[in-house]
Parts: sequence; C-alpha cells; structure tokens
Amino acid sequence: MNKDRGMLKWQPALMLPELKKLHEQVTQDYFRVSKPILDEYLIQEIEEQITYSMEYILPVTITLYNDGFPKDIKGFFVYLDPINKKIKFELEDQTFLNIKFSDILDIMVHE
Repeated sequence: MNKDRGMLKWQPALMLPELKKLHEQVTQDYFRVSKPILDEYLIQEIEEQITYSMEYILPVTITLYNDGFPKDIKGFFVYLDPINKKIKFELEDQTFLNIKFSDILDIMVHE
C-alpha cells in the first residue's frame, strides 16, 4: 500500500515567498464561484422582502456576491435608491454600507 504524506511533501517548496503567494492565490481561485444569474421571479421576491423589511424595520441577512465568494451580512435597510439601484444598509455595529442591487443574491428577513 502506497502511503501519501499529503501536503507535507509540498511544505519545503513553499519556503519561498513567491511560491507561497502563488499557492495561496491558486487555492483561492479554486474555491471562487461564478456569479449566478437571477431570474425575474427571484428579483421580484428580493424586492418584496426589501420593502417588507423597510416598512416594519425588521433585521435581515443579505447574501452578497463579493468577488467570487458569497458573503453574509446582517443589519437593517435604511434607504433605497431606485434610480441608481443602490441600497443604504446599516450593519449590526452601526456602520453604513452602500450596496448595489445587482450584488444581492439572497435575503432572509428575521421577524
């Protein structure tokens, strides 16, 4: 039976900073996902959840597309700009974030 040492055999090769940086970049690119295309029904559902949470001031969890990786953030909607399609969002730590509507993948309203 052939016993493989896994990543241990590559550790001496990662001693050079350039190779270590390249290895981290390749590993990160491996887990990167392409941006999903949202259909009209899902976009309408997201818009309804946004208006519902703004009307009743409910906390939400938003899944954003962040350079190939989905990112979940929690907070409240503050302002909706329908012309520029941007949303002003207040995070749990009372900081504000401007979000493009096209970056939103999913919304979960917490009642």
